Amino acid sequence: MVPLGQACSLLNGRAFGLHEWEAVGVPVIRLQNLTGGDSYYYSTMALAPDKYCISGDLLYMWSATFGPYVWRGPRAIYHYHIWKVVPRAGMARRHFLYHKLREITTEQRTRATNGGTMLHLTKRYMESLPVLLPSPAEQELIGGALSDADALIDSLERLIAKKRQIKLGAMQELLTGKRRLPGFGGEWERRTLGSFGRCFRGVSFDPTTDLHSELAPSTVMLLRAQNVQLSQLNYNDVLHVSERRVSTSQLLRPGDIVICMANGSRALVGKSAVFNGGVAAPTTIGAFMALFRTECSEGQQGLVPYLFDSHAFRTHIDILLAGSSINNLTPGSVESCELDVPTDREEQRAIAAVLTDMDAEVTALESRLEKARRLKQGMMQQLLTGRIRLPVVEEEAVS
Repeated sequence: MVPLGQACSLLNGRAFGLHEWEAVGVPVIRLQNLTGGDSYYYSTMALAPDKYCISGDLLYMWSATFGPYVWRGPRAIYHYHIWKVVPRAGMARRHFLYHKLREITTEQRTRATNGGTMLHLTKRYMESLPVLLPSPAEQELIGGALSDADALIDSLERLIAKKRQIKLGAMQELLTGKRRLPGFGGEWERRTLGSFGRCFRGVSFDPTTDLHSELAPSTVMLLRAQNVQLSQLNYNDVLHVSERRVSTSQLLRPGDIVICMANGSRALVGKSAVFNGGVAAPTTIGAFMALFRTECSEGQQGLVPYLFDSHAFRTHIDILLAGSSINNLTPGSVESCELDVPTDREEQRAIAAVLTDMDAEVTALESRLEKARRLKQGMMQQLLTGRIRLPVVEEEAVS
């Protein structure tokens, strides 16, 4: 057990004034460049060698955005809000420190959240934090094992993103008739969403009269816009309302489509997800939401959720909201959306089956991803604390 400052050096980056930014030169790494942004400022100033980093160097974001990052770009200058983490010879290894710093950041963020304060890390504070260090050889093994777990997680995330893009492309082709499934060649017809079912607005939440606790009697779980993510429903942050204020038609039934009807961001208006049940409590939706309930044959019901993800529905929303400062749909505006669909009910079922199979493939990959993340978390808890030790094979001396 040693202070972090004994295991590594935290080197301060350089602060730049607006007048010092240049259009050419050495790129300057800012926080946004470590969190997905690819827009760089540049500098031609001659700085001390320790103000530069190269590919493979370990960096740490300590302001606003927190956490370690392994730089994979060209030689660059790191900004003042970033430290370069340099392992001390004979004490620590870079890959081990990367995962140790991730663990430390998670712990510090949890403490700040529980205490209701903003996370604030200083160089002196970080250097004083005690860390458990095995031998450098075992650090290499631990860092390698955790990096392999990260590589698996990264590969699954990229595969899921690719599968989603493939499904999006298939939807645009199958739901427009650009691509026909084998055995089908009949005509298509233009229909409104209202011909498939009805749209119902949600329930207003009044914090002065409604009950928040799921443990309180006679309450209904209420879903809001944040509960619709990537065409799926999550139940991590829900409210509860008195059942007296929820009509029978507003209670979600399996197969209902939950729609975001109003949002500060126009791009989020119209996002949807299917309610498949599976929750113990009766469930409804908030005032800025709506549910669409199909009133058609079972075969057509499978196709309707994909119509809400179609390019035609998105275009319909954009036209409705164009020129308006209020991003708000009405049940009537949803029901009036016109789309082209096959007249052959069998083709409708076949299209829905293809897209459902694609969804099932993504769901299976997401399950694998969640398991991989849990495994990685368990590995960190065991390997970074010494509860599980990795055997170090010492090389035999060669005479």
